[in-house]
Amino acid sequence: YTIYRLYFKLQNINEKKKKEMIAWFVSRKETYYVVEIVGQWDIDILMWVKNNAILEQFWRDFKIKYRRYVQDYLLSIYTRLQIFPRKYLGNKPEAVYIKETADIVKIDEIDTEILKHLAADARLNFVDIALKLKTTAKIVVYRVRKLERQGIILKYRTKLNYTLLGRGYYKLEMNLN
Repeated sequence: YTIYRLYFKLQNINEKKKKEMIAWFVSRKETYYVVEIVGQWDIDILMWVKNNAILEQFWRDFKIKYRRYVQDYLLSIYTRLQIFPRKYLGNKPEAVYIKETADIVKIDEIDTEILKHLAADARLNFVDIALKLKTTAKIVVYRVRKLERQGIILKYRTKLNYTLLGRGYYKLEMNLN
């Protein structure tokens, strides 16, 4: 998979149509997240795409529906990504470094289903996952540990509501050109 980031500056669009556009992005399986932002761009989308043909189809589908509402866009390809976790509570965890590689790890349907369940709720216990997959907890434990050793599962994260803790969350993106 390759990570792509799309930024859009919108034009001639009302709130109803913008919500429809955002819902369209959210409904696509390629979309990891969609954010409305303030500044040079109006919308920021992060996508995980298996190959260029899928990206091209995504782009064609988008242009058919929403081209007239886009004033400008920027497509970025992430070949390396370093995530620096924040230290809001407790010790600061280690940074995570992700890079594009030619080494593809083959996983089967059971591994894929385990990853889907953990991606939806990382708090699920192995017994619950095993019941959903009609297998044993021992097999799930073995598979998860293997996915961790292979570097597929990097971290388990908690998503906090920072405003309820009296803190803000800001993301700064810079262009150094």
